[in-house]
Amino acid sequence: LGVNEMSSEKEKSKTIELAEKHIKKGKLQEAINEYKKLITGSAQDINFRNIIADLYLKMEYKAKAIEELTIIASFYDERGLHSQSMAIYKKINKLAPENIDATKKLADLYFNQGFLSEAKAEYLKVARELKKYNRTRDAIAVYEKILKLDKRDVPAKLTLAELYTKERLIDQAIELFNEVAEFKMRSNDLKEAREILLQARKLKEDHWRTLANLIDLLRREDKKKEAFNLVNDILKKDGNN
Repeated sequence: LGVNEMSSEKEKSKTIELAEKHIKKGKLQEAINEYKKLITGSAQDINFRNIIADLYLKMEYKAKAIEELTIIASFYDERGLHSQSMAIYKKINKLAPENIDATKKLADLYFNQGFLSEAKAEYLKVARELKKYNRTRDAIAVYEKILKLDKRDVPAKLTLAELYTKERLIDQAIELFNEVAEFKMRSNDLKEAREILLQARKLKEDHWRTLANLIDLLRREDKKKEAFNLVNDILKKDGNN
């Protein structure tokens, strides 16, 4: 080591020693102030940031601890150290389940590592939080991602259809309502299928898929007269149908 490096190492040791003395005396903020002097932009910062985060947690300064942990997680993520990054985001998630950004980051990491059921569970948490805070467009994007992971998730489809309706994305909403209604009919859950189809029909009375499914539903319910009446109504409006 050169003279400057030796001097620097000596100063660092003194700072760590002083910080540790502060901890023993219960002077946690003073200890944090000392550890912050050791943050230089090098990889070694991670050790000190971990200590600082733990000290903040002992002081019950959760938001400050999460700031430090987020920096650590980003450091690991940027270097492709995904398992370490996931561990930190899990810690943040446990401390602050409402932290949408951290939960989404954890979901993305799960997804990219091929842990699809874990990714879906985290995306659902994100989507529910976004919906709760009326961030409808953002919630739509996350629910669409959830359905790419699991096309059979009926509750997610219904929620997404409702969000589409809220955003006046009527055609997308109707398609999802019909998908779910068709699934319900296949499962012989005719009552719920009817409710869903009536929701779809409120959005667009003459939508061909909704009408076709309603006719099929009436036929299954042995309500042939109602089915014929609906067919006649369609033909009155469009004789070429």
